[in-house]
Amino acid sequence: MKPLLLLSALLAASSFAQVSPVEISSSAPVVAPEASVAKANAPEAVVREFLAAFNQKNIAQMLSQTNPDVYWNHIKGQKVDTKAETQAEFGAALQDYFESLPGAQADILSLTVSGNYVSILEQVSWQVEGEVSSQCSIGVYELVDKKISSIWYYPAHGCEPRDNQLEQPGAPQAQ
Repeated sequence: MKPLLLLSALLAASSFAQVSPVEISSSAPVVAPEASVAKANAPEAVVREFLAAFNQKNIAQMLSQTNPDVYWNHIKGQKVDTKAETQAEFGAALQDYFESLPGAQADILSLTVSGNYVSILEQVSWQVEGEVSSQCSIGVYELVDKKISSIWYYPAHGCEPRDNQLEQPGAPQAQ
């Protein structure tokens, strides 16, 4: 049985680009604290924080990025199977997932933001009895009031060779 992907279920929220120090001149614009908060609460940042917490197996931190009535859905063909409808149900499902795959790690292969929706292609990798496995899935997150309110995951599938190239900010997209 293939493990369910957690939220794309489950791509790396860590940044893949290395940032070098930047010298700031006195004429550089000062970013207002409100702008920093707005950027931190942007849909992409919320999803990245959620998936970073996934990689740390920090269920409490994951749930802090969700609304109390969070829906976790799996799409199969024309059917939607709702796995959780509350934070409590979602937390229990996450606990079961991490118990079955304690070493699961998620990597974001691509990410698109459209309004309050974030769509990702994620690759989840895990190791069982020394054998490393992975699978990909497409996940869509809906945010309401800067928190995740719904998550839809499409069926897991083998990752295509081009899918194995992790997201690189500013890199040209493959056609």
